[in-house]
Amino acid sequence: MQINLSLYEPHTLTLSTGNKANKMNETVEQAPQRFEACIFFDGKLLEQRRGNDAQELEVWMLSAAGDSGNFSGNIVDRQNNGKLVKAFRRTAPD
Repeated sequence: MQINLSLYEPHTLTLSTGNKANKMNETVEQAPQRFEACIFFDGKLLEQRRGNDAQELEVWMLSAAGDSGNFSGNIVDRQNNGKLVKAFRRTAPD
């Protein structure tokens, strides 16, 4: 079985079996992910991730940021005109 997942619009999932005699292709539409989290270092985008669970994205942001440097991050609700859901900022101790 082969699974292809497109990360770009439109979100589709294509499944196909390896058997040529019984070839089956099915495309399933998936809803776009609701939240988008971004991590910044000194104001420059480091990493970006999307998902449907804001708490899971928050844990990812805080663990990925580490304890040193000038990190910041935010989570926005893509289905609510980019409304800010959560934000954080960490600065390195002097």
